[in-house]
Amino acid sequence: MSIIKELADGYEGMMEVEEPRAAIGKRILITDWATRKTDAPEQNSEFPGNAALKLTRRSFYGYGLTGTGFPADYQYAKVILEYTNTALESDGESIASSEFSAEVLGFGGGIWETDGLPCDSPNTVFFGLEELCIERATTVIPEEAIRACMNKINKYAWTPPGRIVPCEPETLLFLGCSSRTQFDAITGIRHYLTYKFQRRQVSWNWFIRSDTGLWDKRIPWAYMLEDFHHLGLG
Repeated sequence: MSIIKELADGYEGMMEVEEPRAAIGKRILITDWATRKTDAPEQNSEFPGNAALKLTRRSFYGYGLTGTGFPADYQYAKVILEYTNTALESDGESIASSEFSAEVLGFGGGIWETDGLPCDSPNTVFFGLEELCIERATTVIPEEAIRACMNKINKYAWTPPGRIVPCEPETLLFLGCSSRTQFDAITGIRHYLTYKFQRRQVSWNWFIRSDTGLWDKRIPWAYMLEDFHHLGLG
């Protein structure tokens, strides 16, 4: 090969080394104009040090005019190589974070499920909550699944990303999802989604009874049940 040198600043601060899950990468080479296409790496080749990045676009810029005619109109060529993490075409890894807080809920009316007694007086319960957020990048927003699970609790035991022990049935409330969409010519459209949950230790449909001071489930339920596996998070 007749490559003269590679410009170090083309690595954008070596982001591909320090951030091995980077979505894009770029290299800038200096080579002979006449041999520019044979000197440059082939399409779909790997980025050095990061096999997840594949070469998707090659751009050639000539300089140092020689006047010798085709194919050596220029003396040198600057080759810009742009790499894409092709794995991001499907859902990648999720990032989970949580924050603990407390909540006071008040409910009145209804009937206790266990023995059918009416509940005319308001019921107020103070308990601890965990605010759980799950972030992920995807190419498609699962709108139907998000709408189906909105303001519902998990019907089955479910293990969110970042957890080892599953959340017990009915202990996780799905509050909704926020999204941010980004587009660039290399990676295309990416949606960055943040799923928001609230978790407590007992079922969201269980409350403290005003007459006995014990936990019990009331009718109608405060929250309907849904299979959170449909969200595709875990």
